[in-house]
Amino acid sequence: MKVLVHSEKRDLLLEGIGVARELGGKVICLSWEEDVLKYCDRLYYPKGDYSESKAVSALEEIAKGEEVDLLVIGGTKRGKEVAARVSQRLEVGSITDAISVSKDGGDRMGYGGRVLERLKFKRKPGVFVIPPGKFEKVKKESGDGELIEISPKSDGKIKVIEKKEKERGKVNVEEADIIVSVGRGFKKKEDISMAEELAKKLGGVIGCSRPVAADLRWLPEEHWIGLSGRKVRPKLYIALGISGQIQHIAGIMDSKIIVAINKDEEAPIFKNCDYGIVGDIYEVIPLMIKNL
Repeated sequence: MKVLVHSEKRDLLLEGIGVARELGGKVICLSWEEDVLKYCDRLYYPKGDYSESKAVSALEEIAKGEEVDLLVIGGTKRGKEVAARVSQRLEVGSITDAISVSKDGGDRMGYGGRVLERLKFKRKPGVFVIPPGKFEKVKKESGDGELIEISPKSDGKIKVIEKKEKERGKVNVEEADIIVSVGRGFKKKEDISMAEELAKKLGGVIGCSRPVAADLRWLPEEHWIGLSGRKVRPKLYIALGISGQIQHIAGIMDSKIIVAINKDEEAPIFKNCDYGIVGDIYEVIPLMIKNL
């Protein structure tokens, strides 16, 4: 069996290689980072800058030339676009946000985490799109892999006119062990400082629900946790003033311990937490900080 792995993010690529190793067979990679060769049996190393079009063209050519059985692609925003385009070109199915994989298919959560979907591929090669942080990174180096330099071509339909780096904060909620997350229970932006102080006391980072980032814009998008935001798996997740709609729960369901604080005792978050406090966050948070 042959498994083709790709991601423009190094950590996610190593997770994809880990998945491929668990499946067995030969591991073939497409990466713009030459040093990942030590983890692959064969590395296709493109010349020039990365682009989605080049990745799609290269993956299509490699998949056909190598007659691979499976593709494992990292589920970043770019990766999901690449996976969809490659699947269309190869006329095969793909399983997005796969939480388990096998040679014939895999599982994913559907309807915002309400059901488990068990899917099978009808034809080869099947395409898996894996979410960040769900699978273990490959740890063992494979030895002497084969390096093949390639020059993939863009399809020419998209022309890059200018590149601007997006302004980002220093927060990476996907890698945090402790997250203190804020919701619409906060009356104004300045009050988030309470949550920031609590997070500092615990050695954690700040997250938020969709309205705080997308509607109110009190925090940048990298803090947004949920179905359309970041999916996290911390050791401790504290939800402050978050009602717990299914879209938010889908992003935190892999947390080891969930603590919820909300003054509405009927809030859905209480059905999905390990510990719940029915109370006003403006009274509870200062008490937590004082005791810590």
